[in-house]
Amino acid sequence: MSYPKPQDQKTLYIHMGMMKTGSTAIQYFLWENAKLLYERGYIYRPMPIKYKRKWAAIGKRRNGFFLHGIYPNRKDKVQSTNEVRLKKGLSILQKWFREKDKVILTDEAVFRALNGWDFMEQIRIFAEQNNVRVVPIVFLRRQDQYAESFYKQSVEGNMNRNETFHEYLTTLYDELDYQKSLKILINSVGKENIYLFTYEPQKWAQDGTSIFDIFMEALELPNRENFVLSRPSANRSISHNVCEIKRRINLTAPYVNEEDGITINSLYRRAAENCASVIEENMKYTYLTPEQRKEFLDRFEESNRWVAREFFDREELFLEPSVNAQVWQSDPAAILNDYMVYMGFITAELERELKWLQRHSLLWCIKRAVEVLRQRLSS
Repeated sequence: MSYPKPQDQKTLYIHMGMMKTGSTAIQYFLWENAKLLYERGYIYRPMPIKYKRKWAAIGKRRNGFFLHGIYPNRKDKVQSTNEVRLKKGLSILQKWFREKDKVILTDEAVFRALNGWDFMEQIRIFAEQNNVRVVPIVFLRRQDQYAESFYKQSVEGNMNRNETFHEYLTTLYDELDYQKSLKILINSVGKENIYLFTYEPQKWAQDGTSIFDIFMEALELPNRENFVLSRPSANRSISHNVCEIKRRINLTAPYVNEEDGITINSLYRRAAENCASVIEENMKYTYLTPEQRKEFLDRFEESNRWVAREFFDREELFLEPSVNAQVWQSDPAAILNDYMVYMGFITAELERELKWLQRHSLLWCIKRAVEVLRQRLSS
């Protein structure tokens, strides 16, 4: 369906990702410009919804995370909890729309979730009932590039990811069928309301533009002056060697309970992020041979061509050429060298955690002593 656009209609912008297309950098940009956006008629603020501890890393900037927390085919407590969360989030949006006519939500996993969870129907109903135009903003990345980048990030951030890249690759096909996902969006909000872009930063640089210019255009901002950009990039990718080290560490996950695993993996992840600042690969590497890459991309050729014709009036969806890269292979000597660096950062993180615990343990003891003293004096 498509929405009429009367003058009094409100607009909900949903930045849906996809993952590994600069979403975190966009969220930092929105965060540091939230006040200026508010002055110009847009609300972007944290969604006051609490999540379980294992989702603590979501952070305040991903205020659209609540949207896709719904499982339509599961009759259990998880579905009930997520439906309540979605309902609460939509009720908060109603309050925000009484304050301003334009609201921005962002979460990079929304587009990925379209094929699995039926949350867009709830958003469609909300839009109809509240005279809201829903504007999805989506960046697509070529499937092979996404697979390699997201694999490294998920190994870094998730202790349960311990399969090799080629094992992981066999699980990806459904979520990378962009035609299927976009048809869901078209049916929910109308094609004319969708801002769709391909993630091709090298081409943008040649054209003298950036993802922030493109994003502000999608927000339909009439005045783009005075916006600040202090963090043009985020989530720097770890090296292939560090990824392999972390993958092998993840094999210990079955021997760690969930609560401890969250704390331990937080330490491992920070160490891996620190490694990214000092361990730079001296050349481009890839997990795929040219033959493997072609075989993988051929699976999406028909889907990509449909998207290219439907949204861009061309035959090829992605225009940026592949970068020449050497196929990465496990080199024990190189991995051992990087492992020593990684262990050094883990040691530093342990020292930092120990000092934090010492400070807070002392503070707790002082507070407890003061409480006991007050109780005795009052008695």
